[in-house]
Amino acid sequence: MAVEMENQRLEEEIFNLKLLREKKVANWDSEMVEMHRENLQQMAQLQADIGMLRRDVVRMPPRALQGPPPFVPLMPPPMLPPMHPTKKLPGRPEAAIVTGGLDSMRPPSPAANRHIMEPLDALGPAPYDPVAGFVIFYDFLLGLEPTFQKVRLLSGLYSNGHRMGQTTSLPDEPCEMWHSPQHLTNAPKGNIAMLATKQPIPRVRPASSIALVMELQASGGFNPYGQVVQHLSSCGWSKLDLFDQHNQVLSGHWTLPVRALPLRPGLSTGQLNTVPQVGKAELFLRVTNARDAELPSLTEIDPRNASLYQYPPLMSNSPAAVIENLTHRLAFHPSTNAFHMSLSPYTDYVDPPPVEELPNQQKNSQR
Repeated sequence: MAVEMENQRLEEEIFNLKLLREKKVANWDSEMVEMHRENLQQMAQLQADIGMLRRDVVRMPPRALQGPPPFVPLMPPPMLPPMHPTKKLPGRPEAAIVTGGLDSMRPPSPAANRHIMEPLDALGPAPYDPVAGFVIFYDFLLGLEPTFQKVRLLSGLYSNGHRMGQTTSLPDEPCEMWHSPQHLTNAPKGNIAMLATKQPIPRVRPASSIALVMELQASGGFNPYGQVVQHLSSCGWSKLDLFDQHNQVLSGHWTLPVRALPLRPGLSTGQLNTVPQVGKAELFLRVTNARDAELPSLTEIDPRNASLYQYPPLMSNSPAAVIENLTHRLAFHPSTNAFHMSLSPYTDYVDPPPVEELPNQQKNSQR
């Protein structure tokens, strides 16, 4: 009897322990469900706050009315390649430049979280930080030849006609037919190529002589001998001055018509306007300071907004001398990273020819 009573007591204790463990497991599961529900609510609230902040940024008054933001130096990106000192050649400017990598802006974020187009004043003049540099957004190409099948853009920085560092190559993009809306009466007709790529360029000292030179390569169509072009070959180029006389980046939405070859980086803006345009091809891009690149990165790229892009201003301090060295005239010489593009005339301005000095004998006779 004593053994049987002890066994019964032990069984009751075991049963009570099982009930207690099952109760603890049930409580633990309910706590986990409650924590998961609270996390979901917090995430939904954060997403709503982010959407509200983005709408507030779009509704902000233009920066020009508020005055420029305070100048805050930014640290360079953490993954920048190390800079190597380059040998200074006679007659060439000394410049320290690291060209950043290319960032594709595709696939875009959901349409509800994108802006159709940031305000034009968002890319207005602002103090420039040489460490952070600037960002170039290559949006799209319009007016391409109907026979073009694929295009590639190559870019490089030049100072007074001399190349600075290496060139950069954008990804190859297919060409498609594009029918402009009826309200865009001045939009160029022809094929379209969506580039949708941004390129950060840090560590560039500001100077009015620095320009972005681009070359356009295309496959398709026919060469002067009537043969079909199977491989990508150069068909035009363009140039964009990057800094004004106040050492500020020329931020804005720019339209650059494609110019005919040969490529001559030493041409001033006025002289560039005398070079014929290649058909109706035009490049649409944006330039902004690196610290202001967050909002343009969220912008939806739409060729229907082509009318918001403008031709660059005529720089009053552009060098009048034309540097035409044979290496520039014959080829762009792209490296593993390279690309090029072109501009078209948008003004009747033509720089006057340089005044030639008279020989000493004629000077003496005139005296």
